[in-house]
Amino acid sequence: MVAKVARSMPVPQVDDDLPLLYRMLADQTAAPAIYQPTHYWAAYEPHVIAALRAGLHDFRRRPDAALSTFGATDEPPTMLSSITGVPPEHAATVSELVETLNRALADGDQVLPYLLRVADVFELAYSFCREQSRRAASVASIDELDVSRVGNPYGFDRDGHFLTNAALYYYMRYAFVAEHVDLRDVDVVVELGSGSGKQVEVLKRLHPHLTFVLADLAPQLYVAERFLRAALPADAIPYDDTRGDGVLDLEPGKIHFVGPARVEDLNPNGTVLFWNAASFGEMEPDVVAHYAKVVSPIADWLYLCECFTGKERVQAGRTGGVLEPVVWSHYTDSFCEHALVERRPAHTGHAPLVEGACSYDDTFWTRRAAITP
Repeated sequence: MVAKVARSMPVPQVDDDLPLLYRMLADQTAAPAIYQPTHYWAAYEPHVIAALRAGLHDFRRRPDAALSTFGATDEPPTMLSSITGVPPEHAATVSELVETLNRALADGDQVLPYLLRVADVFELAYSFCREQSRRAASVASIDELDVSRVGNPYGFDRDGHFLTNAALYYYMRYAFVAEHVDLRDVDVVVELGSGSGKQVEVLKRLHPHLTFVLADLAPQLYVAERFLRAALPADAIPYDDTRGDGVLDLEPGKIHFVGPARVEDLNPNGTVLFWNAASFGEMEPDVVAHYAKVVSPIADWLYLCECFTGKERVQAGRTGGVLEPVVWSHYTDSFCEHALVERRPAHTGHAPLVEGACSYDDTFWTRRAAITP
């Protein structure tokens, strides 16, 4: 079976709930200083909140710069954004040509070199993902994955399954982890920096027994809660049910949404996999060290996908940036109770995972006490 561009059809949407967003923001403001947005995200937060106030209808389809900062969108691909230097009298014609070319690409026409379609490129990436299950018997095949159309994402139909490019990306993160631990032996996954919740959807569909705790800043957590309650309604517990303080009681097999400060209230039963993909690099070293102190006692394993050379520093006139990059030595010092099992370059399915000057590595760690001498 070869992938085809999924055609437009009526799709389920998420329900906006701005009072919920405001409660999340209030809880975030009331949290201790160590859990407040660091410089990197403080710069983006007003733009993200403004986008959320505008509503989440078709939020995955639209090219929203604010929502794309944490991977919430799955918009159609483009070949060109614009052509500069066009004389004013020809600007409208050139703009129409660019729009026509981009529409032809997204529709699946043969507009790529060698008469390739965008679905052919997806198929190559899909084949690469399929190879990952050969690395270990514990890795479920990409053939088993079928993700939600909630929010109207751009994607592909393959053998009756719907997938997006993001689904391949998150499958690759899963496959690396599953190569090192059989997720059937894991009880709880704690993901700090869950973004829009797409990673959890992939994990939950492949391993329904897993219990999840998603912790993130309020705007991102709001999107994840709205999305996963629509995509996996039987499994997602409303944010308000875990709001407050005190020991956080987890319901087995369910998805729980909490602010970062609530990570201190975790007392999970069974084995725990701690998961962080990229967000540690968007913090400061002292914040990462604090989280490590909190989660190390409960985590049997760690999955960290980071730019271990450090994210870009703050630059005048540019949004974002960190005050001090978090580099490899910060991770080894902060997570000294765990030993590195493997580190290798991360891959999206399409290409190595690189953002600007940052190359990302997948790493898997295990508790040192669990290592047999």
